[in-house]
Amino acid sequence: MHNPLLVDLQTSLQNCVPSKRRSAMIGKFVSECMGLAHAAHDILSGPNWATFLTKTGTLSKTKTGAPRVKETALSADIALEAQALLRKGSPQQRATAPRGFVPSDAISVVQADALRPGKKTTGNNSKRPDLVFMPADPELNLAFAVEAKVLEGQNDCKDLLLGPEGIGCFTRPDDPYETSGVIGLFGYADHASVAQHQAALHSAMTTDSATGFHSVATMQRNCDWDNVTSARKSTLATTKNSGLLCLGVVLGFPSIRQTGLATVKKRATKAKTGTKVRARATTLSSSAARAAPGSLHTSLVVKRKKASGF
Repeated sequence: MHNPLLVDLQTSLQNCVPSKRRSAMIGKFVSECMGLAHAAHDILSGPNWATFLTKTGTLSKTKTGAPRVKETALSADIALEAQALLRKGSPQQRATAPRGFVPSDAISVVQADALRPGKKTTGNNSKRPDLVFMPADPELNLAFAVEAKVLEGQNDCKDLLLGPEGIGCFTRPDDPYETSGVIGLFGYADHASVAQHQAALHSAMTTDSATGFHSVATMQRNCDWDNVTSARKSTLATTKNSGLLCLGVVLGFPSIRQTGLATVKKRATKAKTGTKVRARATTLSSSAARAAPGSLHTSLVVKRKKASGF
């Protein structure tokens, strides 16, 4: 089956990667990473979504509005589902599947929020791409790193994905994230607004002046897994200054804001504050419980005197 994204990746890489063989290898690897990411996304946003929402750490607490699904949680479970897919079947079965992984440059692991020490940072201050796809053969050095953001507002693509904490992690002059020539930007949005955000991302990359792009185009990737094919759009462009290929994709989920959960929490809080437990007139302290038989604790004597009118 013809894969337009793979063709465009390889063609664009030939302009910034000297070796034709190297550019073809990177293009194929990134295309496989996108196929795996889309398949993992489909499982998370479909059959596993309800379970995902019950996990501790999924939702952020906000002072106003309903709780919001965290970017870190979405990235972590995309990596989790991707790893499950990589373990599915034998390497031979995966290699012969339509759009399957070729053993020489197969994906070995997908990590979320992985610490990646650099020349200037280490430990907790290390660089931490939201997702990193690693090849089975470490000598290929084809790591595909992704920065992800939750998209809600009209300008989030421009302000977040194309901002200092998005693509800026790869293009900053001081200790940028390492790449193999292609970087990923993932936007997480409601299903209903995916097309709107994808169009906004394309528009922002076309008019962006801070980073600067050229050859901005909308591409389509046919994602195949378990004989199910789905077409996904993405935006592919080259940064003018660094020459990096940037792949921008918006992934849809049932609901970024959990309005139903907010209502339940409010009701529970109201019920809790509206019910008062009346204090007992006479209580024994722990020290009174330990007093010798036949003796009365001082506080108990005082309370009884007041009750008797002494």
